[in-house]
Amino acid sequence: MEDKNIKEVEPNLDKLSDELTNNIKNFSSILLYVTHEGDVIMVSTGKMTPIQKNIATKMLVVAGSHSLVLRLVLNLEILFEKITYRLTEWLKPKDN
Repeated sequence: MEDKNIKEVEPNLDKLSDELTNNIKNFSSILLYVTHEGDVIMVSTGKMTPIQKNIATKMLVVAGSHSLVLRLVLNLEILFEKITYRLTEWLKPKDN
C-alpha cells in the first residue's frame, strides 16, 4: 500500500557532491562503509574531534558484534520505534 502524501524528491546530486567534497577537504570527516557481507569499515580524513570519536564509538559498538544485553535492548528499541510509527500513522487524520 502506497501513501499518496509521499512525493518523490529528486536529489540535487551536484550540490550534495560539492558539499561532501568541501567537508572532506576542509574538515576532518568520518565515513562508515558497510560491505555486502555486513562488515563495517570506518575511514577518517583527518584528526577526529572528541565529538566525532564519541559518535563513531557508539556507531561501531552498535554495528559490530555486541553482548546479549545490548542486542536485547536494541531489538526492544527497534520494536518500540516500529510500534510508535504505526500508531502515529494509524492516528494521523486521513486526507481524502
